[in-house]
Amino acid sequence: MTVLTVHDLLLWMRCRRQWSRQCRPKPGLRSAPVPQDMIGIANLRETARVVTFGTGLFGGSHRDLTPEIAREERIPAVAYVLETVSSPELLSSWGAATDRALADHEPFINGLLRAEDLTFVIDLGWYHSRTGGWELALFRPGTGLRGAFEDEAAICALTCRNRYLPVSAIHLYYLDKTWRSSGVINFMDAEGREDWKDAFRESNVTGKAERRRRRIEQEIQDLRAYLHGESVISEDYRCRQNCRYCSRIADTADTADTDDEARADGTTGTGRDYYDVLTLHKGRHIGRELLSRGIRDIRDIEPGMCKLTDRQKIQIEVVRSGTPHVDGEKVRAFLENLEWPLLFLDFEAYSQSVPPVAGVTPYEHVPVIASIHRQDTPRGKPVEKTYAMSPGRDERAAFFNWLLEHLEDRGTIVVFSRPFETAMVRQLATAGGNETAGQALIARMVDLLHPFAAFMVYHPEQRGKVSLKRILPIYTSSDYGEVNVRDGMHANLSCTRLADQVVAGETEGLLAKAATAAEGASTYLGRRVPEHLNGAARREDVVRYCAMDTLAMVELVDTLWSIAGCDDG
Repeated sequence: MTVLTVHDLLLWMRCRRQWSRQCRPKPGLRSAPVPQDMIGIANLRETARVVTFGTGLFGGSHRDLTPEIAREERIPAVAYVLETVSSPELLSSWGAATDRALADHEPFINGLLRAEDLTFVIDLGWYHSRTGGWELALFRPGTGLRGAFEDEAAICALTCRNRYLPVSAIHLYYLDKTWRSSGVINFMDAEGREDWKDAFRESNVTGKAERRRRRIEQEIQDLRAYLHGESVISEDYRCRQNCRYCSRIADTADTADTDDEARADGTTGTGRDYYDVLTLHKGRHIGRELLSRGIRDIRDIEPGMCKLTDRQKIQIEVVRSGTPHVDGEKVRAFLENLEWPLLFLDFEAYSQSVPPVAGVTPYEHVPVIASIHRQDTPRGKPVEKTYAMSPGRDERAAFFNWLLEHLEDRGTIVVFSRPFETAMVRQLATAGGNETAGQALIARMVDLLHPFAAFMVYHPEQRGKVSLKRILPIYTSSDYGEVNVRDGMHANLSCTRLADQVVAGETEGLLAKAATAAEGASTYLGRRVPEHLNGAARREDVVRYCAMDTLAMVELVDTLWSIAGCDDG
């Protein structure tokens, strides 16, 4: 028995090649369309959180149809439905329980609707006797309407139509980006419960779902044909993202998993190198257009062929010449603006759709770790200080006091990507009740990203990127090879998991249930994706990663002195 879930269809519509490689259809057997990257994993976690939170707020008295085995293992329905792909026998009792609720006009949450091979989990449903139809609700973790959410509503409408289920309306609930959390403690006060409903905005998407239905029907028809062995992925098929499976350049090496490891000959794991037009700085859309015209190498871009920025022109010239670009005068001006001592600052933070920390909006980052490296003279040995707050607890006032103590009242505070670090200081200062002191810290900040983002210096191996991870091994002898955290996304996800474990284990109420659901999604995925993708790094690992970021900035500034010809500082 073939089972198609909404996850299958969304992946298929995003890229047919990705679906064919990730789900690997075989006669009578295929893999579930589980996320294969941290962003996808984080999205599934947040969907589980929002569905649990939303259904608890709006359908707390409704019957929960989640299968007993899933509840015992604390795996949310939004993740457990993926199991039905390889174990279709799980559909029987779940679908039967939903059918009984539908027949009895009983309000429910987490119901499984089946129509032929198509399955859909309805987050919340109740019968509207006046209209003689069902009101269905989906809770999604975005802060606005998205095309993918409307596609899900269309799949829901199609499943209901195929079941001849009368539907009065399909509601999509998503997060209000201006809403501010009241925090775990306030939420445990029953009188404040209604206020949490303000976290959601609602949109009736019945009409939009119907307008998308025909396109969805065609996609389902094509996927079914593919499962039966028909060739519906043409050789010239390209998804709209022109992903690594669809890039013409990547076709020769599409089995690679990353393009972050450059080989000695300048090529990368996907078969791309720094000649690839898709590496054009902030110009992927230009690269796609050039690919469609048969131009793959940025050295072949001629004047007038497309509109280029000054930085893109520098990149092309550097690749053609093989010589790094250095604007020594601008680099010197940047360095001369620094005031000693230099205090290199970096934060690690986590973000959640429904934050447990008071005053925080959906997906606003909450700082939990900071690293400071203090350097008194050019190329002097830096002194390191670190602070680690417990994710899931609100210790921001103490955190800000630590910052004030160790950032002192003089010297340049060097950061990499000033907007983020500024936001973290403002939040901590507000929590600490001293916004004036926070603003004084911000006024001393200088962004080390600037000389690289402005292409004052540029090396062909940057491949259009200016991230800290990309430039550090190019301009220094250091890298992140011995750190057990891959990147900022990994650090964020790890801290989110640590926060959820605290909230789920040390509090009560709906926020704790939502945190448990998010962790349950990771429990399910933990059996199916590599550990490093599931955000399982320890807090000590994230602290070390944060300290590596500030040390990297120290080394980059030291290098800039040499690049600018200021050997004496």
